Order: sequence, then C-alpha cells, then structure tokens
Amino acid sequence: MAAPDIRSTTSIRFLAEPASTPALKPPPAPLGWGIAGVLLTLAVAGAMEGIHQFLAPIPHRMWACLLPVVWASFAAGLRPGSMAAAVAVLYGAWAYGEPGFSAPNLARFGAGALTIGGTAVLVGLLRRRVERAAAAIATADAARRHVEILQELDAVVWEADARSLAFSFVNRRTEDILGLTPEEWLRRFPAWGRHIHEEDRDRALALCRGDSSQGMDFALDYRCVNDRGETVWVRDSVRTLPGPDGRPAQLRGIMLDVTERKLSEVALQEAQARLALVSRVAEQSHGRSTAEIVAVALEELGEYLRGYPVSFSRLETGGRIVVERSLEPAAVPCAGGFSGDVSPAAAWIGCLREGRPAIIADAARDPRAAALRPYLAAGGRAASLDVPLRHPEGGTGILSAGSVEPHDWSDHEVAGIEELARWMETALSEARAEEERRTAQKALAESQAVLYDLFENINDLIQQASPDGRLLYVNRAWRETLGYSVNELRELRVGDILHTSCRERVQAMFARALTGETVRGEAVLVGKSGRAITVEGHLNARIKDGVPQFTRAIFRDVSERKVAEITLKRSEEHFRSLIENAHDLITVLADDGMIRYQSASAAHVLGLAPEAMVGESLFEFVHPDDVAAAEAALELALRDPGVAQKAELRLRRKDGTWRVVEAIGTAMLEESGLRKIIVNSRDITERNEAEAALKTSEDALRQSLKMEAVGRLAGGVAHDF
Repeated sequence: MAAPDIRSTTSIRFLAEPASTPALKPPPAPLGWGIAGVLLTLAVAGAMEGIHQFLAPIPHRMWACLLPVVWASFAAGLRPGSMAAAVAVLYGAWAYGEPGFSAPNLARFGAGALTIGGTAVLVGLLRRRVERAAAAIATADAARRHVEILQELDAVVWEADARSLAFSFVNRRTEDILGLTPEEWLRRFPAWGRHIHEEDRDRALALCRGDSSQGMDFALDYRCVNDRGETVWVRDSVRTLPGPDGRPAQLRGIMLDVTERKLSEVALQEAQARLALVSRVAEQSHGRSTAEIVAVALEELGEYLRGYPVSFSRLETGGRIVVERSLEPAAVPCAGGFSGDVSPAAAWIGCLREGRPAIIADAARDPRAAALRPYLAAGGRAASLDVPLRHPEGGTGILSAGSVEPHDWSDHEVAGIEELARWMETALSEARAEEERRTAQKALAESQAVLYDLFENINDLIQQASPDGRLLYVNRAWRETLGYSVNELRELRVGDILHTSCRERVQAMFARALTGETVRGEAVLVGKSGRAITVEGHLNARIKDGVPQFTRAIFRDVSERKVAEITLKRSEEHFRSLIENAHDLITVLADDGMIRYQSASAAHVLGLAPEAMVGESLFEFVHPDDVAAAEAALELALRDPGVAQKAELRLRRKDGTWRVVEAIGTAMLEESGLRKIIVNSRDITERNEAEAALKTSEDALRQSLKMEAVGRLAGGVAHDF
C-alpha cells in the first residue's frame, strides 16, 4: 500500500492552557462602589452638620463619618476608602476649626484624622488580602479543573521541547489510543516521532521540524501501532510556542483517534476506484461486441490490479475450462488459448457454480490447487482469484486474476473483480442479445430481399390493399399483366380494376376477408388497355387487435387456361359423344385392375349399366380360364407405358352368357403421378362364330374334294386295268 499523505488540512483548535497557570489577579472594584462611598461620606457629614446647626450641638461629629469610610474601603477597596477618608478628614478640619483651632480641638482633630485614615487603610488592605486569598483559591481550583479537563479530554494532550522533541507531558488518554499509560508512553517514546509508524515517521519528522522551526502551527495524519499490533490512525494538531528569546521553545499538541474516519475514507476511496473501473469499462464498451467488451474489461482490470495477469474463461458442463482471452505482463507466460480438464477440482468448480469467488492465495499450500495445476501453470500463477459470472453463450464464465508469487487477495481486490464481473454479466448478455438482434435483422433484411425478389419475379399477381381499397403494393407480374406503372398505382383502387360482371361479388369477398376469413375464388380484372383478364386465387387480411390493417391477395392469370378449358370441354363433349355412341367398350382401369370408367356401350355388349361396373374389379367379369391371360396383359401394359398390349377375353353378360372381346390396353401416367390403363374392347363373338362356321364349311368342302379326288384316282386305276 502506498504511503498516505500525512499533512492534514484541518485547522488547529488548540485546547490546552500553559502548564503553569499564573495567579489570578483580584478584579478591580467597580467604579460605582467608590463613588457611592465618597457620596455616602459627604451625606453623613452634611447630615451631622445640619443636626449640629439646627437641632442640637454635636461636639465630635467628625466621628460619624467613620462608618461610611469603613464601608467605602471594604466595598470599593483601598483607593475609594482613602478618598472617603480624605472627605471625612476635610469635614473634621472644618468642624473642629470653626471656632478656631485650640490645642484641645487640634488634638481631637488629629486623633480623629488618624483614626479614620488608619481605619480606611487597614480595611482596604484587609479587603485586598481577602481578594488575593480568594484569587489564589480560584487559581488553584482552575488549575485543578484544567488538569481534570486535560485528563478527561477524549484526545491525547501532550507537550514536548521544540528542539529535542522530548515529551514533557502526556495525559492518560494514551491508554485509549495505544493501550499505554502515560508513564509507559514516556518510557517507550521519550521523544515525539518515536510513536509513529515506520512508513510515516521520516516524513512526519521532516514536516514537524520544518514547520516548528519557522514557528508555524501544523496538523498531520499518521499511523501508530498499538500494544496489540493494530494500526491506529491519529490526527495530531500541533501548536508552536516561542520562548523568551522569540525562538520556538515548546510544542503542544492534541492527538485524535481518526481510525474509523480513515477506514471510512479508505473504503470510500476504494468504492470510488471500483466505480471508476466499472464506469471506464462501461464507457468504452458502449455499442461493442462481446469479444470487444471482454478485451476492454481485461485491460482496465489489469490497470486496476496494478499489472496482475487477468483472463476470461469458460467452464463447460463436463469440467473442461477454456481460456478465451488473457492479458499478461511481458514477464508472465501467456495463458491465452489454454483449454484443459479441471473436473478433478470439484471443490473449486462447486464454489464457482454456487456463484462464489474461488480464492487461492498460495497454490503450493492450497489443496484445491493440485487439480488445477495445468490451468495455473499455463499462466505461471502461484495465486489466483476466480470470480464466476453467466457466460453469454451459456454455462459459467470466469473472470480471473493471478500472481506469479503467493498473494493474499485484499477485500478491495476481490470486491473490484466481483463488481466488474456483475457488470460484465449484464453487459455481455445485452451485447449478446444485441448481436443476435443484429443477426436476426440482417437475416430478416436478407429474407425480405429474397421475398421481394421472389414476389417481383413470380408469375402470380400479388397485391396489397388498404381496408378502403387503396392499392399499397403490387408486384411486377401484376403491373405487366394489367399494364399500369408504379406512379399510376397511387390513384388506383381495387374497384377501378374490377369488371362490372364480378364487381359486387369481389367486393363481397373483400368484406369477408376483412373479418378474418380466407376467401378463394375467381375474378375478372380490367387492364389499362381495357382487356378483360380472368384470375383466380385467394384473399385474406392482416388483423391486429381486432382491427384489419390491410388485405393481401395472390392471383393467377387463368385467361389462357379458361380458353383452353372451354376448348377442352368442347373437345371432351365431342369425344364423349363419340365414345358414348361407339359400339366398342372403352374402359379406364387403375393399376390394380379396378374399373374407374366404363363407356355406355357396356349396356349393349354386356347388358350392364356403366355405373354398375365402376368401382368393381375387371377380373370379376372375366372368364376364370382367361383371368391369367388378362393379368399378364395388364402387367405388360404397366411395365411398358405407352405400348399397346392385346388380349382376347371372355366377359360375362348380365344374363350369365359370355361374350368374346378383343381388348387392346395402353398404360398412361397422369399428372398426379397415378397410373391408368385405357382398354378398348371390341365384341368379336359373332365374328368368331362366323369364322368357326366358315372353318367348318371349309373343312367339309375340303373333305368332299378330297373324297372326290380319291374317287377319281380309283376310277383311273380301274380303267387302266
């Protein structure tokens, strides 16, 4: 700890009186009492003279003035009494000399004058002696009270020689400050300065000698060590007294125990230092990333701890520690990037997980340090102070300080790191949230850009409109399809682009959408050129707190499709009429042989209604002897789509008879991915029967011709013979 500034700025209020209090002088008599004594003497003289002249003669009336003279001497002192005596003597001279000074009167006058004057002097001297005795008593009492005050004063009052600084007096309050009696104090500290802490002594002596040699009063704060070895802070207010030659002769001082105030001041200074640490880090970390905040915090913490190595680590769930950043002095090995398993240090980990700092003053003696040896060795640390905090990425973060030598971590150092860790926990969490927010904003902006690009380049028509029908946004396909520019959209409303044939219906759709319903349907829009455009899609609204904000719609231009559908419908109707009037059986089968469609000719050929056959398996109508052939033909058709497969089958009529058909099937793949087989079957029962009859006739003819040839041959042979 650095040596403190010992000069005090407190003004000196020196309470001690000189060691030898001078005798108190009797207070001067009040002037009024002296005047009153003289006037009383004159009054008595006048009264006696009046009585003598007008009532009855009084031969020795001068003696009546003795009483006021005595009162004046006792009440006002020797000088007022002498003045009153002088008035009485003058009156006596006039009284005895009125008929003329005879020898007897002169003797009487002399006796009266001596008596009155002597009495005045004696009474005045007696009063002065009484006053001096009272003053002596008061002086002794004052000295006693002064000593009592000095002894009972809640401070050490002392006196020392200004040249040698040797103590000549200390009061008994030395027991309260240093636990020493005045006698023990004087034996242990014969001179001023010996009682001062060795770290403050030289400067205190230099200050004392410098100021006292110039006759200056001074005050200073310094430390002492009491009989229990405890440090005590003292404020010493010193007054320099000159000697008869004008040079400094004595030093008198008051020592006050200011330990509690000093500790409060130190605590305040330490709290201010910690606040300044956090304030500097907070000021430099504003708007920075988590990594930058950690770097700033470590730099400021290193300065706060006067160059101790510091680091920030992460303790993972499995007991693995990773040093993410460190700040080490040049002479200390760098622990940055260290990672290792500290799970054996269960006590150390438990302390951190509970939110308490883990303090190791001497790694060689602390049993917890054995399992932390790789972690401590990475930074060359013999002592460590590890404070936990919540890591911004989850888990336990560790703000650490170390020392290459054993070190007893002070409360100030521990409190400083704890306060910084608490601030970092909040700041890192906020910075992490800010980073995530910025990342989300960036992703949102990119997503919005992608969506905007998608909306602008999609072939569907997209529009956004306010509840009152004003168009807020339309995409490129919408603008190109309807032929409006961006500037023209500002004055355009949804009703302006609706065809009269569907305006009421579409407006009703918009009203339903504003209630929160998603509406699907078709509409006919009118482009800028007047061309009617048929669209289909869906429409809904964004509703917040029950209030619709805007409507959004996605439409697809189906004008060409509508034309194609009409054409297709006409074509289908045409071909349907052909199919319905054809004599051949036209059947659509699923890949499992299930009948999905049957033409109307089934009623003529098989005597069955077409709808009675739909949903039934084809094999239900095939002759049992022909099922295998039918299945084989179906399998070949499915194996080679588009290739026609032929088979001759017998199908059961409604009346139980069989009709022979020639079936040609072709497999096709639908848009939905399902396979279907279209089978065209022709009834060849009559043809087969005709062919059979013809064959019978031909066989008979052939037999007849053969018999005829044999007959001719036999006739020829007979003729030859």
